[in-house]
Amino acid sequence: MRTMVLPSRSTVESLLQHLREMPKPMLVHCKSGADRTGLAITLYRHVIRGESIEDARASLHWSYGHLAFSKAGIVHDMLDAYAADRALTGIPFEAWLRERYDPATMREKS
Repeated sequence: MRTMVLPSRSTVESLLQHLREMPKPMLVHCKSGADRTGLAITLYRHVIRGESIEDARASLHWSYGHLAFSKAGIVHDMLDAYAADRALTGIPFEAWLRERYDPATMREKS
């Protein structure tokens, strides 16, 4: 994954598969340890552990080095779109990912 680019659908699906299969406890880390790690842990907490998306998003916080106002904050576009759809429809993340996630459209809106 890249810091300032939304991941492809297949990349997120692969990440979720790895998060499911990795032995626990696990260590997740990226070059800087904030943005990609924060997204991975947010998805782990929400999709795998079943936490609310609101609670899981605490993993993307400035206290962990994530700066939402920087270009790396693009991951919030993805999570905001999902949270809005989930609030309206109750759609689970993986169904949303397959059916509605479109990083190209989200980049155009940013």
